Amino acid sequence: MRRDVKNEKALDRLRTISRVRMLRQATELAYDFTHVERVWRNCRIIEHHARGEEAWDVDGDILEISALLHEIGRGSERVGESATQASVRIAEELLREEKLGHFVWPVCSAILAQDRQRSSFPRTPEGQILADAETLEALGALGVVRCILTGAGRATPSLYDFDDPKAEARKLDPAAFLIDCFPAFLFDRIKNVYTNFAKQEATRRMRIVQAFYDTILQEAGLR
Repeated sequence: MRRDVKNEKALDRLRTISRVRMLRQATELAYDFTHVERVWRNCRIIEHHARGEEAWDVDGDILEISALLHEIGRGSERVGESATQASVRIAEELLREEKLGHFVWPVCSAILAQDRQRSSFPRTPEGQILADAETLEALGALGVVRCILTGAGRATPSLYDFDDPKAEARKLDPAAFLIDCFPAFLFDRIKNVYTNFAKQEATRRMRIVQAFYDTILQEAGLR
């Protein structure tokens, strides 16, 4: 992985700041610092394959900083801000404090592209790898656990709609039925994947999510 940051101490401080702030502000178990660590691990694996198999040109420093700071604003949102927008704001502040202003645009654009509410798409290799890393984190066994944690944290009142559990004659309503989170948030994640490795791994993890969803319906006698 290429190292372009001249002041390695600044990068070390960002690593420490990310860990300390995420541990301190942990408001959602699905988005704690272990989530950040797993996303960064996914980024390293995806980058390795993208470089070797697809000849991607990736800036390792931009990728690491983006991964470390992509959730830094969660729990610190201002009125009207999404968690991603708050993360962009705080990431810029931290980078300028550390005299790393040349990383503001590439890092903040990579983070901002993860805001699913904006329907934006990452345009840089680092942003695309971060998006793929987030997709892998949202799928598989970990994705199932995080989906349930998120629904429980928001006090979703019902596990499923007994009359129409698969939402065949109604709109999906994740705020009312926890099981609706799977088709609403996870089933489409595999459509926007950028690297070949992530496509293969996301397909494998999607099978786990689908099997869990189908098994819930089967065991509840709803299929």
